[in-house]
Amino acid sequence: MKKLDPASAERIHPNDEPKLIRAIEICLTTQQPMSQSMGDEKKDPLTGFRLLRIGLNPPRQALYERLNQRCAQMFSDGLIAETQGLMERYGRVKALDALGYRQALMALHGEISEAEAIALAQQGHRNYAKRQLTWFRREPEVRWIEDFGNTPAAFEQASAWVQALLAKTPHSTGTML
Repeated sequence: MKKLDPASAERIHPNDEPKLIRAIEICLTTQQPMSQSMGDEKKDPLTGFRLLRIGLNPPRQALYERLNQRCAQMFSDGLIAETQGLMERYGRVKALDALGYRQALMALHGEISEAEAIALAQQGHRNYAKRQLTWFRREPEVRWIEDFGNTPAAFEQASAWVQALLAKTPHSTGTML
């Protein structure tokens, strides 16, 4: 990377293998440094658009119950057999490090029981959801709905915000939403 694009090599951490590989691919495909083809300079924000950021924040216990149920359903729907088939077809690929697959692989190899795999996957999904909420709470101007997105109350609240935004948007000037 240092030979192909010193500017990008300086910006990308040496241990960030996926980004380094992608940067090299871009350099080889475009026949120019990624910093030129992708532009390392700061991009202007989108113009002509109004953003409405809506976040869902259901009660934590209800969220965890849904996550646990969905995860258990994945296993009962055959996640271990699916993982076995993927291993046979593709070998040990990076995608099998994803939540659920990682635990299914451990059960498949006899490292843990299926019940332990389910419990570990459930914990992993809960942790991931918590990290997502933490990440999105840092986003400015998010309007939070304290519910799941599939309830009538959540739909009504989101619709009201969209309608209010549309009412303020001057359509005649060609402004995009």
